[in-house]
Amino acid sequence: MLCPHCQQDLNSTTIQLEDNKEALIYECFNCGGHFFPPLIANFTPLGIAKNVDSITPKNLFPKNLSVLCPTCRRTMVGIKDDVVPRGVEVFTCPDNHGNFFPRAMLFAFKKAQKTKLEYHQIWGIPIRSAFAVLLPVAILFTSISVLPITIDQFKQNQENRTKASDFITRPFISPISPNQVIVSFTSTQEGIATITLNTSTGPKVYSDSNSPQTTHVITVSNLQPGTSYTYTVSLDKKVSNLYSFTTLSY
Repeated sequence: MLCPHCQQDLNSTTIQLEDNKEALIYECFNCGGHFFPPLIANFTPLGIAKNVDSITPKNLFPKNLSVLCPTCRRTMVGIKDDVVPRGVEVFTCPDNHGNFFPRAMLFAFKKAQKTKLEYHQIWGIPIRSAFAVLLPVAILFTSISVLPITIDQFKQNQENRTKASDFITRPFISPISPNQVIVSFTSTQEGIATITLNTSTGPKVYSDSNSPQTTHVITVSNLQPGTSYTYTVSLDKKVSNLYSFTTLSY
């Protein structure tokens, strides 16, 4: 694979994510840039980002003006959104192959992301969507909906439980505030994913998209602080075993 910025060889390396899982990323020793597969940068710890961005590049001023995806060779576009602060450059592949961070931009992005999350947590301000703090994924969800579900539907889901965990990675929980978390995971096949959350007033369903995909990011809102919840993930009529998370406390 070639560096999106300077077209020199990329070197693969493994990093540890916030949930202690490992992920493969690619770094350029020539210009100091880094290419991350979809979602990985969102859940890279700040300390890891600092270490990754500590490369001393051979060439501080690469000449290529275009930034090309190392997977599909399409021109990557700069993310112009409030998720990327002023002065920070992050490029994304239009075919959702990943994100490219020029030299020192990964650490700058992670510092801004951490500051924004802490601000919302301290003041208890709900984040309007996952895109307010997470790098977007192409053809992701257009809106997050909470749908009522009947007891009969829930029982039917129980009967249809055929281990969606055989088709999805273990969900990663990112607490946003005491009343809100983001659940993200990937699936081995395209599908429309939903989360059924068990609450004191009955189950609620959260959806991520109206179109089949393999990368799923679902915002779960209107939660109680310091409360443990259980939930299942459904994908094309297949239902996972129970997962759980606990919300932040004030």
